[in-house]
Amino acid sequence: MHVIGDPSYTTLELNSCHLSNFYQYSERNSCGFLWLNNVKARIWNCNIDSFSGINNSLLYQDIDSITVIENSTFNNITSNTPSIMINDNVIGSKQTIVIRNCKFTNFMTNMVNFIYSLGGTISFSDSSLENFEAFNHKKDIEFCERFPYTCSIIGASQNRGEINFVNTIFRNITGYAGFTVEQYGKVSMENCLIQNNKLENGFIYITNNKRCYGNYNITNSVFDNNTSNKGTIIHISKNLYLLYTIDIYNTIFTNNYAKENGGIIYSSSKYYNKLITINDCQFYNNYAGQSGNFSFIIL
Repeated sequence: MHVIGDPSYTTLELNSCHLSNFYQYSERNSCGFLWLNNVKARIWNCNIDSFSGINNSLLYQDIDSITVIENSTFNNITSNTPSIMINDNVIGSKQTIVIRNCKFTNFMTNMVNFIYSLGGTISFSDSSLENFEAFNHKKDIEFCERFPYTCSIIGASQNRGEINFVNTIFRNITGYAGFTVEQYGKVSMENCLIQNNKLENGFIYITNNKRCYGNYNITNSVFDNNTSNKGTIIHISKNLYLLYTIDIYNTIFTNNYAKENGGIIYSSSKYYNKLITINDCQFYNNYAGQSGNFSFIIL
């Protein structure tokens, strides 16, 4: 569905719907489910299953669109070419997407990010993201350090955009990295479970890209049984700037593993100790195959 309008009077509502087995044939970036231009949308009690296409996204919105999705499930969404599944191109510090009590499962496909914010605020609560795999994620370290937002399977936020999670589960997610923020983007998590994920360069990925700055805030959460090559929770690669912060409070880390170095943190930045704050956290049985069961720092 493609809806164009004015949010002062154009509204889309879908209630108690079941949509399945849709295919999008357009070779241009398009949406099998919703493409919104200047629209207010509400979707609740819906089941969206087996949507695919050549260059397929789940949701795209821009201008002053606002979308609320509640009590719904999204399963087996795929694309033949790399795409952003939830693409929020609304610019401005305001709430743009609200997702409550939803399940997203079996996104095993070509994917740039599951969530992308260009400047608005996306909020998840009481939801789950499970069984994701980005088949296309590049393994070229130089490419991902230059363009980290293209290598972060869960989410990327730019231009002061925010992605917030409360009571959300991240489970069985496979890709190059988890999250990247740029240009004062922000990711926050509260009461979340991050479990059984395989992210080659960590859940939080920071590079030496001059735009790779922003804020991460994690509270009252659990990281359990996650794996990476280096820095399973935090991976900082050669960052020479003082423009990002990572704040983690009252969080439990258990059974996390790095194949090489840094069971929790890997950093090749001399500023790491000024920019990472970890308070009132608990660590159990985290380890690394080579060095640094907790952290591995190169100065």
